[in-house]
Amino acid sequence: MKLSVSFDADLKAHVFHMSGESDVPVFLNALGNIYRQHDPRLPLNLIFFDDGLSRTLTPGESMALMDFARTHRPECPGRTAMVGRSDLSYGTFRMAEGLGGDFSDHIQVFRSLDEAKEWIASGESTFGVA
Repeated sequence: MKLSVSFDADLKAHVFHMSGESDVPVFLNALGNIYRQHDPRLPLNLIFFDDGLSRTLTPGESMALMDFARTHRPECPGRTAMVGRSDLSYGTFRMAEGLGGDFSDHIQVFRSLDEAKEWIASGESTFGVA
């Protein structure tokens, strides 16, 4: 899996560009690093962008990712956008969105990166705010 993570200062969002065959351990390691380094006083916005994945996640891998997020994500406001350009990755991301439980109100799936960025910029969720 080719994975690059950048920070969009205007959106205050970490953007994951993923291509090649999906590799859950590589992805979880990168996500875990962001979780560990994040200042919980600030919003945590994430964008996961399928930039040419040749194999999408299995249902079990989607469940593992959502379990990881529920267990490790800092309690702070923020949104997560997932961008699936192909029908398969879009459907897989929709399945992950449905598995989100408490996260589901703060996750949205899009077909384009521009739509995802617009949603992230449109407001701040209250996830993790008591």
